[in-house]
Amino acid sequence: MKIEKNLKFFKQICCFLFLFLSISKPLIAQTIDSTNAPINIEKAIKIAEKKGYYIPTNESTNPAVLFNKTQKEWEITSTIYSHSNKGMCKYTNGCTIVTKKHIMINAEDGKINKKYTEVQSYSNYE
Repeated sequence: MKIEKNLKFFKQICCFLFLFLSISKPLIAQTIDSTNAPINIEKAIKIAEKKGYYIPTNESTNPAVLFNKTQKEWEITSTIYSHSNKGMCKYTNGCTIVTKKHIMINAEDGKINKKYTEVQSYSNYE
């Protein structure tokens, strides 16, 4: 009697594990990372270049290209530094203007999810 209960319990555990593994394996296979995304890093950079958001200026300020696994999107950030003596900057030693261009590209279909530009001005006091 005790052996039959143990055997029944063992069969139930095996059945549960089989069902769990058969359901979870397809879900695990659907995860996307930067290596198997339909839109790879080269395609994402080309899309950003066409829209004017990938601006390589020099080696120290190359655009940052990141892959967000949770959102399944490429995030590209270009930073541009410039100088200005206009407006309130003419009363100091000028200003450093930092322009950051952000673009988020969907890794599954290549559509642009979001794009925006940040402009910040820093006074040069010397």
